[in-house]
Amino acid sequence: MTKWKVVSVTGNQTFHFPEGYILKAGETIKIVSGRGSKGNGIDTLKWSGSYIWNNDGDPCDLYDGNGLLIYSK
Repeated sequence: MTKWKVVSVTGNQTFHFPEGYILKAGETIKIVSGRGSKGNGIDTLKWSGSYIWNNDGDPCDLYDGNGLLIYSK
């Protein structure tokens, strides 16, 4: 997922997947943020120590390595 990114639409914050990161078909990943959050690099990636997501339904977009919108919620 090199060059893939998740964008928090409200606030326009961007998470870039780590270079060489691979997510296999059928697997899931959690991307966490906030003070005290921890990522293990396997099934959880840490975005930031800052709180990114708005608890009132902050939308997000997923873009592939070519900048194409893959998913929006």
